[in-house]
Amino acid sequence: MNRTLLNTGYALLIGSMALQVGGCGGSSGGGDGSTTGTTQIGTAVGGSTSTGGRQLSDAEIDNLKLKGVWRQAISATSEFSSSSELFGGFTFDSTSSITGGSVVSLDYTDSTTLQDDCDEFGVFEFLTEDPEDEADEPFLCENGQEESFRVFEVSTSEYRVETSCANESASTLVFTKISDGFEFDFGEVVFNSGDHDNLVANQGVCGRTFSSAQTTVYNGDAPELEQFQADNGETASTEVEVRAPYQDGFLHIDLIFAKGSADESLSGRTFNVVPAFPTESGEVRIELNADAFGEFDFQDELLGDSGTVTVTQINQFDAQAAFDIITDSGNVVTGSFNFNLK
Repeated sequence: MNRTLLNTGYALLIGSMALQVGGCGGSSGGGDGSTTGTTQIGTAVGGSTSTGGRQLSDAEIDNLKLKGVWRQAISATSEFSSSSELFGGFTFDSTSSITGGSVVSLDYTDSTTLQDDCDEFGVFEFLTEDPEDEADEPFLCENGQEESFRVFEVSTSEYRVETSCANESASTLVFTKISDGFEFDFGEVVFNSGDHDNLVANQGVCGRTFSSAQTTVYNGDAPELEQFQADNGETASTEVEVRAPYQDGFLHIDLIFAKGSADESLSGRTFNVVPAFPTESGEVRIELNADAFGEFDFQDELLGDSGTVTVTQINQFDAQAAFDIITDSGNVVTGSFNFNLK
């Protein structure tokens, strides 16, 4: 079965879920007990009102080829609960929400698919009809059951993918065509450094964002639970990634902003750079990657150790910010970026 639609969207979904790891207070501890989980989501995706459309058959999905540049919108919420007999008995409840926006470029030859997900790796080429595809491991739900999905053609420029677990909605991916071409030209990136070649790029620029929030509650009276209960409450963060052509490869900028709540706005603010995963509102982690950096100092990433990031705006499909940082190796790096996927 053709899973190009799912694979591109799941890159966002998995990345958003990974953001929550830094804010989690641990796990339920395993051991004896029972675990149940449910996942559900509404039809609106990040402000989109994509509904209806004609459901495609498996044969139509197998032959579906979306050429050009497509914007992706993803939204999901999940609820998970667990109980255990450890520490005299306790329960763990978690509610998560995810929203993301990105772009993917797709082209085809007679036997291969060319796919660019606006990440640091660039174009990936793979066989369009790979006999081993049927042997791929299926996506699994929290309860271990295979995840099912439906694809709807809303129009020739919009498709919606709905996934479900045990008849409960799990996520919705909306793909909207924004260009017949295959190039990313959605903004500008400026990069200045005394130790590396400077850059001003206004072609080949793309970006993506994904935000996540998680509320966790440990219930129990045992003293051993106190370290987990200290993290009861909500954690939230937003990640912004920007890519631009740089020498023979790409410059990839990755920023993670800590937020006090899911609805906290990042626009019109200045954030302090921290080298570790940010945990307090007003903190941001910034890392710049390029293969060309290795020619100078034998590492391909620059991690911000201190400095500031000033945000003009960050939304699901657009972002604009400037940075003035000192890296962990003592380099002074300044720059800015903006992109708009609308």
